[in-house]
Amino acid sequence: MTLVVEDKKIKVNINKRLYSRAVISKSLYWLTTFYRIDQVEKKDEVIFYFDPIDKSDLKADLQKIQTTFIDFNLREVINDETKTIRELIIAKAFYPVEGKA
Repeated sequence: MTLVVEDKKIKVNINKRLYSRAVISKSLYWLTTFYRIDQVEKKDEVIFYFDPIDKSDLKADLQKIQTTFIDFNLREVINDETKTIRELIIAKAFYPVEGKA
């Protein structure tokens, strides 16, 4: 991911192989509260232009955008890594107890 400030907007290039479509979508949805977002699709990357709704500190905006993508990516990794254990816990919780009806 590269972040660059251009004409008071933040340009973000995201490699499609590094972030899943779900991570990108969730991050964008979360950020729509703070920015108007334009998107340009390319073969191996997506380019987003973030225009802050409230003119604020662009350095803080860069940090907010980067942190949001990292956060949702990490959530996806944790979800994938813990999927099996969650399924086992749910199966155990609903497993019928012998002698009880």
